[in-house]
Amino acid sequence: MKTNTAILEGICCHTCFTSYLMPLRSSEESIQRFTNVCKHYSDIQLLLKFIQQNLDEPFTVPQLAKQVYMSRRHFARMFKEITHQSVQDYIEGLRIMRVKDELINTQKTISDIALNAGFSNQAYFAIVFKKILGLPPSMYRRRHHLYAE
Repeated sequence: MKTNTAILEGICCHTCFTSYLMPLRSSEESIQRFTNVCKHYSDIQLLLKFIQQNLDEPFTVPQLAKQVYMSRRHFARMFKEITHQSVQDYIEGLRIMRVKDELINTQKTISDIALNAGFSNQAYFAIVFKKILGLPPSMYRRRHHLYAE
């Protein structure tokens, strides 16, 4: 078993340190989780960049897991450990943040904006939008459009 000092020398990220080593300094389970997350940290970071650059593409967990050579279940667990969000919540959050300006600054329909952002339909887009920002896209557009004028 590695000592805490040896592990500290190989810390890959602040998340690993604060999540695993600080709370449970010498627990065998925390050391194992820490080691597992560190092993996949750089792969997940590269995948996050890929997702951001291809946000309008449809993603599935199995496809993303395959890109980093992990099983679907292991990938989903590591993704959540590192980002503190599920894969779906992470992608939907990025998509919503990306369309906010489009809602305010264009005359495109909400349906067109939703489909262009990678959502399957306007109704689901509205549900996700409201969950993240606290109001439906149409109200967001009205409120912010008034301030923009």
